[in-house]
Amino acid sequence: MKYLWNIAAESNALWAKVVRDKYLQRGAIWSSKRNNRCTAFWKAILEVRPLLRDHVRWQIGDGNKCKAIGQPWHSLWSQYSPQNSVQRKLLLADMINDTGDGWCNDKLIQAFGFYGALFIAINFPNGPGLRGGDDKLIFTAASNGSFTLKGAYLLLSRGPSSLSQVSNDSRRIYNIIWHTPGIMPRARVFMWKVVHEALPVDGILSRKLGKPPQGCGLCGSPDESVVHSLFKCPRAMQMWLTSMFGLRTDILPDSAMELTSLLLSSLVPAQIAHFISTTWQFWKCRCKEVFEGKKFSPHQVWKNAQGWTDLFVLVSGASLQYQGVFSSLPTNVQYMCYTDGSWLHGGIGGAGMAYVLYSKDGTLIQYRMEVGQACSPFHTEFLALKLAVNAASAMGFSDVCFYTDCLNLCNVINGISSVDSVDWQVYVEVMSLVTGFKANLGFYCSHISREFNQLADDLARFARIRGVQALDFTSQLAGTLFDVFM
Repeated sequence: MKYLWNIAAESNALWAKVVRDKYLQRGAIWSSKRNNRCTAFWKAILEVRPLLRDHVRWQIGDGNKCKAIGQPWHSLWSQYSPQNSVQRKLLLADMINDTGDGWCNDKLIQAFGFYGALFIAINFPNGPGLRGGDDKLIFTAASNGSFTLKGAYLLLSRGPSSLSQVSNDSRRIYNIIWHTPGIMPRARVFMWKVVHEALPVDGILSRKLGKPPQGCGLCGSPDESVVHSLFKCPRAMQMWLTSMFGLRTDILPDSAMELTSLLLSSLVPAQIAHFISTTWQFWKCRCKEVFEGKKFSPHQVWKNAQGWTDLFVLVSGASLQYQGVFSSLPTNVQYMCYTDGSWLHGGIGGAGMAYVLYSKDGTLIQYRMEVGQACSPFHTEFLALKLAVNAASAMGFSDVCFYTDCLNLCNVINGISSVDSVDWQVYVEVMSLVTGFKANLGFYCSHISREFNQLADDLARFARIRGVQALDFTSQLAGTLFDVFM
């Protein structure tokens, strides 16, 4: 799929040019036919086409890169194919009239027929150009439109038997591993591998490498699994039984997922952090004894685990202290507007947007909630911010700081991230808002944590679920933000 993407995206790589010149002289990659002279590489490229063709489309810039016929730049593209060498070379830029502000109707009808030309003229009344710059192939399965191996893997993983379809119990365990405070990042990753039985123990390596098993390096057991190594080896059982947890690991399930779920669900966060750290340190000590001959005791494991946990809590606690919502406000800011969006996962639509506008002294000026259509969570957050900006402009306010809990949106507005890197579907809309912010020097955008944006979040979710649209000025909504924060 990666090779196919580079060919379809008109990559300038030498190998891609060679392949296109050899195989695509008579048509686009999406309509190319297989013949007996194809190499194994080209056959493999053609076999993965169905996996990618429904998840790409061209975002048109100047029209000098995308072919007019046979390329996915409109929804009916697959119904048309070039009939001769002239049509095969026809670019979208060639379909524009002499003044450059619309279609050349004669060429459009000649290429797509009357009804096809009518469809294109209705859907693209001002021609294909949406922005300047080069044409760009978009991977629609990714929010930023960029093709990555991770994105391709997630796309292929969709379906009833995919890895992405996890049970509620599994999702709960994942949340515990990744979000419980006080756990070192590398210890989180280690525990993730434990849950998926992805550690390089002898039983797994022997199966993957086709070698005879060597057995457990500590006790000599012929079957060294992840659960055996960490919990059911005699050395591991001794360590857990005499630890602060007092666990009899010999009676625990043999499945790493079941065992982890049973243990983590019965512990409080502070215990979870220590349990994961202890498991990780036992693995490190175990490896040192097996491969380096360095003996260890249960006391050494507990000491290492406690030391690492205490150190990480101390360091992360010092670096994550919150300095307050209003401490970083520009000195000239007179109004604060909190925005949020709520999006129905899984399809276009179902979006709720809201903002809450306050004066600097905490007096509620206005709140608003609306329902509408959006194509992604980012798009929903953008629409909420746009709604708030338009309201502030209509009321003649300047020196307004807009708060959003969407870090990507905040970075785009402030010029830290490129619009292209965020959401290809709303490029033009976002660019218009970014331009407005640059023109109005009294507007600021700042990121805020979701916990401090709860009021706007509740309003947006209420609007989406209940289909409610409201504009009000009452001070009885939820008190002032000072009441919430102080």
